[in-house]
Amino acid sequence: MRNHEDEEDRLVSLQRNVIALKRKKEFDTAHQVLDAFLRESSDAELRSEALALRAECYEEQGNRAAAEAALLEAIEASTPGSYARFTLEITLGGFHEKQGALGDAVSWYRRAMQTTVSASERFSGSGAVKLLVALVGDSIEANDRALADDVLGRSWAYLGVQSRPTFSGLAEEAAALARRERDLRGPTSSGH
Repeated sequence: MRNHEDEEDRLVSLQRNVIALKRKKEFDTAHQVLDAFLRESSDAELRSEALALRAECYEEQGNRAAAEAALLEAIEASTPGSYARFTLEITLGGFHEKQGALGDAVSWYRRAMQTTVSASERFSGSGAVKLLVALVGDSIEANDRALADDVLGRSWAYLGVQSRPTFSGLAEEAAALARRERDLRGPTSSGH
């Protein structure tokens, strides 16, 4: 049995390999490499990351159903309340938004906000609020508004913003939090 650090090293190697194969449009080989890793890895979080890579390959191939299935499997393998699950839920929301399935997108952005509230890790969930508000605008439902207010309040505290959120303009406050998060990451970050 491999230890966790060995598996993490294998995952980094896998990611590099799959990215190179995707660039060359060698998707069959990429899937074979991913399948081998998934057969051998027992670590749920690392499997989740590999499944997310598989979803990217399928999406680039135009196989939307397989991409969605791989993302759902990646979410299932991720730890509830983790940043990894949050990012996967945001990714699936974006996937549905690109497909024009706005109701499904809203549902996944909502789940990402719920993950932020129930998180076992500390992170800012302002990205989910920003995406939800961009999608639904002023027609945000009352329960989503309350959830967004909760997430923004937590994000405000987590990011150490000196003032308190007013919750009067969700889009503006989510954007302000995103800027604060970028500032904390520093100038070398890509902003993602």
